[in-house]
Amino acid sequence: MDLLQLEREYYCGIDLHSKSMVVCVVSAEGKVVLTKRLENRIDQLLVALKPFRQSIVLGVESTFNWYWLVDGCREYALEIYLGHTYYMKAISTSKTKNDRIDAKKIAHLLRAGFFPRAHAVEAKKRAIRDLVRQRNRLVYMRSELLAQTKTIYYQQGDLAKAGLSLRGRKTRENAAATIELA
Repeated sequence: MDLLQLEREYYCGIDLHSKSMVVCVVSAEGKVVLTKRLENRIDQLLVALKPFRQSIVLGVESTFNWYWLVDGCREYALEIYLGHTYYMKAISTSKTKNDRIDAKKIAHLLRAGFFPRAHAVEAKKRAIRDLVRQRNRLVYMRSELLAQTKTIYYQQGDLAKAGLSLRGRKTRENAAATIELA
């Protein structure tokens, strides 16, 4: 785990969701100086953080939609780091959980030097990485569906069909044609 230790005047934790984010800025002394819910727009973030821009570092958990935020912050010269989701949960487990608390915890993890950093893949490599990940998911789903189909044949006592390979197109068409719905 790559922990990030930084010394800044302000630390900003961002709890990012699909349509909005909660931003929490804490001072180097640990005092909360701003907590605000914003729309997922870089211009709103820039306006909210304007008073702190001279010495601030931002942290966000690696969620499904971090690309635009990290790219936007870097475009406007804001120092932002991506947090490793698994290790952030391990570090900051809590019974009380909401967006404001999560953003505050991220800010305090940055401040305390316990922010578990994740690798932010550069923009030009993301498309191919996402394509390979999606293909892997689809291949896994296909295998799972083939196994379920064979299980149905075994359950029905049709050992001849259960032993067949369902991979060829002709075999799949024949198998589909012989299925009788009750």
